[in-house]
Amino acid sequence: MNQTLIERYIGARLLRTFLVVTLVFTLVIWLIQTLNLIDNIGGKGTTIIGFLGISLLGIPGLLTYILPPALLIAVLTQMIRLLQDHEYFALSAAGFSPRKLLQPILLISAVLAVIQLLLSFYIAPTATHLLRQQKNAVSENFVTDAFTPGSFQDIAPGITAFADTLSETGELQQVLIYDYSDAEHPVTYTAREGRITRTGTKNYFLLLEGHIHDDNMQRSNRGLIVFSEYVLPLNAAAKETSAIHMRPRDTTIFQILNPPAAALTQKDFIKRMHESVRQRVANITTVLVYAFLGFVIATTASLQRTGYGRQVMTAASFAIIYQIGIFVLSGETAQSSLSIAYLAVWFCLFAGVCLWFIFAPGVRLFKWPEKRRAL
Repeated sequence: MNQTLIERYIGARLLRTFLVVTLVFTLVIWLIQTLNLIDNIGGKGTTIIGFLGISLLGIPGLLTYILPPALLIAVLTQMIRLLQDHEYFALSAAGFSPRKLLQPILLISAVLAVIQLLLSFYIAPTATHLLRQQKNAVSENFVTDAFTPGSFQDIAPGITAFADTLSETGELQQVLIYDYSDAEHPVTYTAREGRITRTGTKNYFLLLEGHIHDDNMQRSNRGLIVFSEYVLPLNAAAKETSAIHMRPRDTTIFQILNPPAAALTQKDFIKRMHESVRQRVANITTVLVYAFLGFVIATTASLQRTGYGRQVMTAASFAIIYQIGIFVLSGETAQSSLSIAYLAVWFCLFAGVCLWFIFAPGVRLFKWPEKRRAL
């Protein structure tokens, strides 16, 4: 029997199932997040292609949480399928050891651990920070088709505008703008028509044939200025406050090793960043632990006539317990100096027990319940 072909056969089945499960989970969660994104930035002048591009930036962050459970489901379903089709027993009778069955699973798990490492410490933080920047830019900068004539609207911090109608060419007619961004120097603009334009990331209100009214009652030189064309910056007042603050979980490996000066001004930034690093490292180990769990739970039980629901529930329960342990040991309540050691012990405990079940002769996880049912 060619063991290399068998390993490739098992690895191909496992990889195909894993990709399908990952794709389904990603699409479902991405669609849910996209609906939430529509509520936040929908109708603010962004194009369909631009909106899709922004929504796709959230996928790397999703994958960091989807990959481990997708691998657990893939390993569990494929090993149970080997049992149901009696292929596992045939391979065991032919001298195909559990170590050989485990090799393609470990190979795929090692590759996924590397991918998880890249996602957690570079790709996902970069994409998430860019997503927040794009959402902030869309929220602050919107174009004329987002302006509804006939009502007063806040078009920028400290700027309220009104337009009577919208012409067929897209021009706002009979425009009134009240600029109170400078509380000590409010100004009112009136114009025959106007439109909102964008240059790069900045928005401007282009006004044609109008007046500027100085509304400061305390100024002796207040008066009226007539213009034929005037450009009013809309996001100049918000320029200083529109910066996106860096979050500890959005830091890349380079920013972890050399934190930026702006981030250090935030309260407890270093502490929360270390907590995030511990959680990300623990999530990488989750890939290996879930692979072991799926293999052990499926293969240490004999052939079941009533299905494998108990194995699935057991695997899910142990996976949840391991994940809860990660949150507790890497959380704020854990001491930074000992948290990594606790996480290492937690990983070794689960991995060691799984390996013992795999290589210990004659060990069955569900042996006692089967004996009790036989009695």
